Amino acid sequence: MTKRGISFLSPYIRHGVLALAEIRDYILTRFGAGRDTTKYINELAWRQFWQLVYAEYGNRIHQDIEPPKVPRNGTRRSLPDDILQATTGLVCMDESLRELYREGYMHNHARMWFAAYLQHWRGEDWRDGAELFYTHLLDGDPASNSLSWQWVGSTFSHKPYYFNRQNVEKFSDGEYCKRCRSLRGGAHLMPPMSNWPATCSGCRRRNWNRAGSAEGSSRAASVAQQGSAMPEHFFFYVGLAFILTHEMDAIRLKEWNIFPRFLRLPEATAYLIFTAIHVPLYILIFWGLIGAAREGWIVGLNSFCIIHVGLHVVFRNHKHNHFTSVFSWFLILGAGIAGALDLLFTFCKAHLIDIKISPHNAIRNKP
Repeated sequence: MTKRGISFLSPYIRHGVLALAEIRDYILTRFGAGRDTTKYINELAWRQFWQLVYAEYGNRIHQDIEPPKVPRNGTRRSLPDDILQATTGLVCMDESLRELYREGYMHNHARMWFAAYLQHWRGEDWRDGAELFYTHLLDGDPASNSLSWQWVGSTFSHKPYYFNRQNVEKFSDGEYCKRCRSLRGGAHLMPPMSNWPATCSGCRRRNWNRAGSAEGSSRAASVAQQGSAMPEHFFFYVGLAFILTHEMDAIRLKEWNIFPRFLRLPEATAYLIFTAIHVPLYILIFWGLIGAAREGWIVGLNSFCIIHVGLHVVFRNHKHNHFTSVFSWFLILGAGIAGALDLLFTFCKAHLIDIKISPHNAIRNKP
């Protein structure tokens, strides 16, 4: 690794010298599991994801896969001379372009900045930028290149990628902005407001102004969902709908009477307590689904839906159990079956990806 945290292995991956699983296994063996290794392996997973999309879409990746989510004026033409000569006046752009032309390499952050700058600030067609990269990059890869440009431009993502001055300063130790005449006087590098979608004010306030990173840890899942026929964790949400509706049915059927402590209370009091308990319970469920541990939370809720079926089977002969109708059991079994299906699909998806990046099955880049 260099001081910039770069391994410079990408040309060797691109040309088939190293397999993704080979690198993954070495990293885990050498450095063990941790935050940095996880982040590095996520980048390998991104590269594999692009290859899987390429295998599915073929040469369609070199054209817009989806309509852009922002107004776009770009048409295909020759790139401006200041781009080709690295004389835009913006140090972050010019230094990155000079590195590209001189060494055949550009840092990942700089690639994203330049792709956003060329499309959103300069109004150029993303395909011209992708062609520039593919011409000069030693690790130029059809899948990673074209699909990354489309991710930035929002033709293969749910929103465009923008960056700002704070983002540049953070990942360049402030060196670019200190030397940049264009940004002196406190100016911030931001796209014109007219380029922001009117329906995305929340994104504008919360995401683009903050770092322009498009929520890096969740972006793979977001983009993967765009290219998938079935939304991620579809069966989980089906099961969640079933179990929440079941809880409404449980209140109707006075489920609290199954619990001995509730039998000692007046019915009105038991009803209030049993119903009120659901408020913090629902808050906890929804909080977990938007938190950092979302995936683990989903696994836990899926497992509960399955166990819940077993509990109702065990208590089916209880004298206060009134879940005897077809509709009641439709809700109970529906939640359990949906939870089992989501766990199965999640396992199969993880197993499939692991197989595909093994040394013997890795998808090689097309020339």
